[in-house]
Amino acid sequence: MAAVGNLLGIARSAVLAHQAAVNTTSQNIANGLTEGYSRRRVELQASTPLFTPFGSIGSGVQIRDFARIRDTMLDDAYRQQASGAAGGGMRSELLGRIQDVLGEPSETGLASALDAFWSSWSSLANTPSSEPAKSVVRSNGETVARLLNQFSGRLDQIEQQTSERLRASLNEANELARGVAALNQQIVSAEVGGHSAGDLRDQRDVMLDRLAALGPTRVIERADGSVAVYLENYTLIDGSDAKQLAMLPRGAGGEYHIGISGSSDPLRLSGGTLGETVRVLNEDLPGVRGELDALARGLVEATNALHNPLDANGDPTGVDCFDAGGVSARTIRLSAAVAASAGAVAAGTGGRGNDIALAMAGLRTQGIASLGNKTLAGLYQDTIAGLGLKVATAEREQTVAETLSSQADARRQSVSGVSMDEEMIQLIRHQQAYTAAARLVNVADEMIQTVLNMVR
Repeated sequence: MAAVGNLLGIARSAVLAHQAAVNTTSQNIANGLTEGYSRRRVELQASTPLFTPFGSIGSGVQIRDFARIRDTMLDDAYRQQASGAAGGGMRSELLGRIQDVLGEPSETGLASALDAFWSSWSSLANTPSSEPAKSVVRSNGETVARLLNQFSGRLDQIEQQTSERLRASLNEANELARGVAALNQQIVSAEVGGHSAGDLRDQRDVMLDRLAALGPTRVIERADGSVAVYLENYTLIDGSDAKQLAMLPRGAGGEYHIGISGSSDPLRLSGGTLGETVRVLNEDLPGVRGELDALARGLVEATNALHNPLDANGDPTGVDCFDAGGVSARTIRLSAAVAASAGAVAAGTGGRGNDIALAMAGLRTQGIASLGNKTLAGLYQDTIAGLGLKVATAEREQTVAETLSSQADARRQSVSGVSMDEEMIQLIRHQQAYTAAARLVNVADEMIQTVLNMVR
């Protein structure tokens, strides 16, 4: 009877073990499309045997652990690439928006407006006393100024929207940091008994993936199951402690900086959406704005020098073409005299001839010293070409980073992801083992009945 009892114990342990394995496989299948879910495996081991004078006798099977299949090295590789992909996408998008502001090539863009402005001076040189020709000059000059004003306004709008997105990203990073720290605490408490808190770890890994997209992170797992997270070389999370990110006061040149709350030291991020957003705000936007301002300044100074020449005593002899105080893309405008009357447009010195109009038309191809001897059109073309090159480079780098990120994700999914074919095979195996274990119960029952029949 003792042997039969041991057989029942073995059968019971096998039924329970394989039932748990079937449940685990079913959970894998149910969560095959759940974001961040890591497949589980029931790890079985032989129970402690019974020792008798005749040797040891097996006592069945027991569950050693519900293992979570995950490779931290593959996670690290994916997060590194994900940071580059997210940052590249952000930079490509923002540069594309800046490029859309200029809208070149276009028949209604600044290049065409400048060309029309110089052409109208050539026409005025042919008919220096023509009021309609002067009106065309004034209208074209106003168009150039208005386009530069619009460019500046739209760049200001992009800067404001981008800074708001930066703040939103910082809030997201802070929320994720708090979430990871809270999960660290829960995981440490749940794993005191030596078992893995798989669901909590999955939640934490999803948050770590999202955090990696915001900035380049490095994750180090502690012996107690918690993790430390470094943003570049700065400690962001350590156990249950999470630092908070904040916008720092802008620099003397208007630069944007982010840092750890309570510290005045700016973080130097080399990627992720945070790093690339700051880069666009501090480098690309000011760069384009500076070139447009230089173009406006060069246009105002060059045209005014010709339109309002100085006499031998250094006194002006006429009126300015553009307002001398508006030497930026934001402030450029026609002078008050020209804006009030097209008759204020001067075609020649002393109100006679066409020397001023000819000189103005010559600015189309004349290099300007303050612009490094570039023409105004040449400077603008360099701005367009430089921005186009940046956009193309950003798009190319984004494509490469996204490809590497997808490949890294595929590698880690091959380890931690759910394969329906594999799970079905596991389901059939454990189902057959469960059926065989149940058959053992029937065998034990039959053996007991045989013994009972013998003693009747």
